[in-house]
Amino acid sequence: MKASITTLKSMFQRGDKPTEKDFEDLIDSFLHKDEGTAIKSINLDASGNLVFDFSDGTKEVIKQLPDEIPISSIVGLQNELNSKITNDAGRQLSSEDFTPALKLKLEGLENYEHPPTHRIDEIEDLQPSLDGKVSTTANETIAGQKVFSEIVELINGLKISNFSGSGLRNLVVQADGTVDVKAIATDLFVGNTTFDDTTKILTLELVNGSTIDVDLSSLEEDLTGLRTNIAALEATTASLQSAKLDKGGYAGTAQDLDTIKRDKSSFSKSITDVSGNLELQGDQEAPGASRYYGTNGEGVKGYHEIEPIYFNVTNIFLGGSSNNTGDQEFFVDLSSYGVLKSGHQLELNNIEFRGDFSGTNEFVDVALNTTTGDKIRIGEAGGRDSSQWQSALGIGDGGIVDIIQLPTEEIGFTIYVSPTSAINFRPRGMRNWWELRADVQFKII
Repeated sequence: MKASITTLKSMFQRGDKPTEKDFEDLIDSFLHKDEGTAIKSINLDASGNLVFDFSDGTKEVIKQLPDEIPISSIVGLQNELNSKITNDAGRQLSSEDFTPALKLKLEGLENYEHPPTHRIDEIEDLQPSLDGKVSTTANETIAGQKVFSEIVELINGLKISNFSGSGLRNLVVQADGTVDVKAIATDLFVGNTTFDDTTKILTLELVNGSTIDVDLSSLEEDLTGLRTNIAALEATTASLQSAKLDKGGYAGTAQDLDTIKRDKSSFSKSITDVSGNLELQGDQEAPGASRYYGTNGEGVKGYHEIEPIYFNVTNIFLGGSSNNTGDQEFFVDLSSYGVLKSGHQLELNNIEFRGDFSGTNEFVDVALNTTTGDKIRIGEAGGRDSSQWQSALGIGDGGIVDIIQLPTEEIGFTIYVSPTSAINFRPRGMRNWWELRADVQFKII
C-alpha cells in the first residue's frame, strides 16, 4: 500500500534490509507512466487563462470566461426581449387587455383636428353662468337686489353712476341710513400720501389734483396719554409687588402680588382702581396667616384665602457615597429654583435608590428631621444589587419638610443617611456605593 515519503525513506536507510513489502509500498506510492499522465503544475497566464502542465510534456489551456457576453450568444434571448415593453420610471402599465373597442376608437381618431371654435351649449354650465351676469348696454336687475341705471364701458374698466340698492357694501351711508352715491369716478381715487411730522397732518393727493388734509395731532396726544397711563400702572404694580401686607393682610411675610393674585381675571380687576380695590390697610377682622385683603375674582372686597401654589421637580439627587458609616449629613441645594424662599415647604415622593440592597442587613436609614428622629428604611427586603434606579417600594407617601435657608443664603434642605456596613455595591469600581433620588413637590404659600 502507498506510504508517505518520510516512511519510505526510513525503509531504505544505510544498513537497512528492505523487505518485499517495503518495495511494494514504494511502488504503490508513485504513479506509473502506464497508468496515466500526472499534472505537474497549474498556473494562470498573462491573459488570465488556466494552464495545466502534464508529466508527458503536454499542456491544457482553459480560457477565462469574459465579464460580459453578447445577447446573441444566448439562444432565444433576443426573441424574448423583442416581445417585451420597456417599463420606464414614471410610466405605469395597465393590467387590462387592450380591447378591440379601444382599438376601433383609436382608428377613428386618425387625422383628427380640433375645431377652432365651440358653441355656448357645447361648454358645460357656461349658459347658466352668463345668465347671472349684467349687460353693459341696458338697465337690468339681478334677483331684485341691485339696480344699475347706467353702466358705461371705459378703456381701463367700467364707470358706474346712479348706483343704488340694498345689500351693498363699502358705500357712503348718509345720516338717515340710506345709500345715495351719485357717482363713483376713478378721478376720486388717492394717488399719493404725505405726512408732516411737525404739524402731524396727513395729506391725501387725489387723482383729479385736489388734496385732503387729515389732522392726526389729537391722535398722537391720545397715544402719548395712553403710554403715560400704562407707565403709571406698571409703576403701581411694581410697588404692590414689593409691599408687605403686615397690616391685616398676610402674617408679616412679604409676598409678591403674582403669588397673592395668581388668577389673571382677579389680578386685572384688582389693578383697575388701585386706591379703591386693593388696600393695604387692615380692618377689624383678623385675617389669619393665609388671607389677603382686596377684591377677588367675583368682585367681592375684603379678606380672601390665598391658595398655595404647587410645582413638581423629578429626579432630584438626594445623596450618594462610598462611605457606609452611620449618620451622614447631606444638604440638597435648591438655589437654582429662584422662586423658592425660606419657609416654603416640600414633599418627597417616589424615592428611588441604587446600590447593594439585596440582603437582609443591607439598607440605609434616611431621616429628614433630627429632632423627631423619624427614619425611613430603604432596602433590607425586596431590593436587589443594581446600577439601575429602582423604587423604594413602600416609600413614597412623602413627608412635609420645611425648606431651610443657610447663613450662606443657600436654599435647600438636609437629609441624614445611616448606611449599614453590609452595603458593598461597587459600580464604576467603587466600594460600598449607594445613591438616593426622589421626585419633589414644592408648596409655595
